[in-house]
Amino acid sequence: MKVGESYVRDSWEKQAFDRAAVVGMAAVGIVGLPLGAALSCAASRVWNPIFRQPRHGLNGEYFDVTKYRTIHPGRTADDYVSYGTYDPRATRLGNLVRRSHLDEMPQIWDILRGKMSVVGPRPLQNANLKQYRDNVPDLYDEWYEVACLPLKPGLFCLSGLYRCRFPQHSDEAYRISMMGDLWYARNASLLVDAQIMADTLPYMLGSQTGLTGLPTIEEIMGRGEELLVTPQ
Repeated sequence: MKVGESYVRDSWEKQAFDRAAVVGMAAVGIVGLPLGAALSCAASRVWNPIFRQPRHGLNGEYFDVTKYRTIHPGRTADDYVSYGTYDPRATRLGNLVRRSHLDEMPQIWDILRGKMSVVGPRPLQNANLKQYRDNVPDLYDEWYEVACLPLKPGLFCLSGLYRCRFPQHSDEAYRISMMGDLWYARNASLLVDAQIMADTLPYMLGSQTGLTGLPTIEEIMGRGEELLVTPQ
């Protein structure tokens, strides 16, 4: 079984996993996409539910990520600093859509067009990159070269399972996100992708259960240097 860079760099195993996962998500999307569109229109009070925004992608190339619109009319997403599942610009219903992560469903299209993978680091904006660099300068260069540039962004990500347990915009939140991405870049496999998806689904429903076969936060933070070593 391929592990790390040999797996994430467009191996046939990674491509097969993406295609199989997209088929499953598309089956859910038969219900989820129309529901998300209806909720998004109601939330933002506009008739076009789709929202696109430039994000950092593979090899530093930018692409327009696709999401459902959830913010008030007249508010823009360009004044954006990551708000997570609660955004003061969003309507009450819009924040409900965010908490259920239905606003991410259109990114299935970004996976189909080859801009994203099912599992990988989340697609970031320039403002996010600056936050990472300013808050964790000692780790930024390694993270950017190993876990940001060479990987397609993902709909599901390991670092999100860690970061949600820390206060937003705290140094700990940024550090655990970067360390989670680094661990994934060096240890990714078919099994790891399946584990991340399986652990993300309860989180999407509001549960914060333990991780299944993945390193815990304590392991990542307490034995970070050991976990970041590339497996031989």
